[in-house]
Amino acid sequence: MHPSVIPGLAAAWVLLFNAGQANEGVYTLDMLQHGAPAILAFETTADADDFAQSLSNEGFDLARACRWDANQLTEFCSWGGYAVELVPPGMNPTPPATNEYRPGTGSAHDPQTGLRMQLEALVQKPDNCGDDDCTMTD
Repeated sequence: MHPSVIPGLAAAWVLLFNAGQANEGVYTLDMLQHGAPAILAFETTADADDFAQSLSNEGFDLARACRWDANQLTEFCSWGGYAVELVPPGMNPTPPATNEYRPGTGSAHDPQTGLRMQLEALVQKPDNCGDDDCTMTD
């Protein structure tokens, strides 16, 4: 078990593009202070919705705010090498001046394709799930 990426919180809201579709992806930022791409996470759904609308005004498709519990967010970040940039309640960040969508690259910086592959990997069944006594191993 990894230490929580959102200590003291049970969950946070992340922005998903094309939620539930084959090209689903989570919104990330290139954060030099983290040394890795960071998932932008919000403490409130209203703030996440406001930022999604700001991105839409900048030309992105409208993202959907989705609640990820602390364990899900922590495991996803650990597996994919992501940091988290947590937005406190009431803070309305301005979208970066250089928002980019890089389709088809398959890289961790692609907000849809690369992350979709990682989401799928997280929900894959372990090799020992051929019968009803499936167990997860580290």
